[in-house]
Amino acid sequence: MLNKYFEDVSKTGKINFEDLKREINAAEIPEDYHEVIRSNLKLVISIAKKYTKSGYPFEDLIQEGNIGLIKAAKKFNPDLGYQFSTYACWWIRNQIQRAIYNKKNLIRIPVNKMRKYFKYKYSTKDKSDKDKKAFNKLKNQIPSSYFSLEAPIKDDPEYSTLESILEVDEQSPDQEAAMDEQKKLIGKILDKLPEKKKFIIRYRYGFIDGEKHSLKEIGNMLGISSEAVRQNEIRALKQLREDFTTILKNL
Repeated sequence: MLNKYFEDVSKTGKINFEDLKREINAAEIPEDYHEVIRSNLKLVISIAKKYTKSGYPFEDLIQEGNIGLIKAAKKFNPDLGYQFSTYACWWIRNQIQRAIYNKKNLIRIPVNKMRKYFKYKYSTKDKSDKDKKAFNKLKNQIPSSYFSLEAPIKDDPEYSTLESILEVDEQSPDQEAAMDEQKKLIGKILDKLPEKKKFIIRYRYGFIDGEKHSLKEIGNMLGISSEAVRQNEIRALKQLREDFTTILKNL
């Protein structure tokens, strides 16, 4: 059993290999990927060690990293032409970071505020002075790094994507319905993009792993130049803004 799961994770972590197998099976990962997961368990341990000063128990770091690894196996698309280990690193790190930040007391942004913000920002209608004043007041209540496609958050992976902004700890029925509506809206807009452009936007603005990736990194993944990535990004953002405006006008 993988050398008793690397000697019970080097005698410090206590992750049980049988428990891990159950998690893999529960995630309905195709059998072909089971060996891929097993061969990358050391990668999880290596990444988890970098977060030992976070105050999060090492065993829990490994557990979260394993969850990230399983997610990577579930979502990996070999047709895109990059290595699984590279893809898995992002998922492992992101899962660990999210777990650490979830332990902290974070200020959640109400969904209705986010909806008002986006509806105003992307509206093509002329704004009155009263509207502008109300918008600026709302904008000052929300840190700008929390929500913009143009300026994704850099330091807090919990709020690094538009989807994660919509998460709230306690939801009334109205809040839950609004949150579902927002997630469907974001998904609907992204799904309209061609696959390559969708891939670029997801990695450029943190929708995959909570981190903004460079043009060069994405170009290496796709086997195209940085300039080609940049041009695709420009066209994709233009389409996203147009679609966002059209949809929000009809809400």
